[in-house]
Amino acid sequence: MVMCTFVSSLSILVLWLPFQVGGTLIASAIVYGLFCGGFIGLLPVVMADLWGVQRISTIIGLLYMANFAGTMVGAPSSGAILDNIGNGTNYKPTIIFSGVFMLCSSMFFVVLRAMVSKKVIERI
Repeated sequence: MVMCTFVSSLSILVLWLPFQVGGTLIASAIVYGLFCGGFIGLLPVVMADLWGVQRISTIIGLLYMANFAGTMVGAPSSGAILDNIGNGTNYKPTIIFSGVFMLCSSMFFVVLRAMVSKKVIERI
């Protein structure tokens, strides 16, 4: 999960942001698609491992409800950034917004991983 979100954010900030030409844009889309797809596929597996298979339906429901809130705020925020800062044609501020928030989510996964690892070590 950490690697998926981190590499996805790097594909946005390192490949897409500075190089907005055909080849690097395609490379950015491929890298982002591969690693973001891994994030989506691994999410239920990680949640089952953390909270158990018996509670997976409740955890997944809460997770997707939180995802809904982020989607409802993120898309209009990106549109407002594009209209007000990017003057409707410059997508760089929107790309930075997306990349930084994905990088922040990667850091949250690092913290979660450290917390879970500490609990596993305490059990032993």
